[in-house]
Amino acid sequence: MKIGSPRSTNACIRLAHPIWRASSRDPLVAAEIRAWRGESDAAFAWLDKALAARDPVLSGIKLDAYLQTLHADPRWKAVLKKIGLPTDL
Repeated sequence: MKIGSPRSTNACIRLAHPIWRASSRDPLVAAEIRAWRGESDAAFAWLDKALAARDPVLSGIKLDAYLQTLHADPRWKAVLKKIGLPTDL
């Protein structure tokens, strides 16, 4: 399996999913992986879980390269507002 291929990332997701459910910090990592794979709906669902867990790392999501694919989605600004971050730039 080639690193970064859909097959290898699918395998990683299957292995990590139970861990993500058990941890309060890992929903953000799950959101990053889903966003990187172009799975916006799943990424936003995981961001909602990170918000519910009040993950302090969310304060830096505007600079998170893995989440850049979400910036054009209208839901992105809603997430920023929930965190209390400015929605411009």
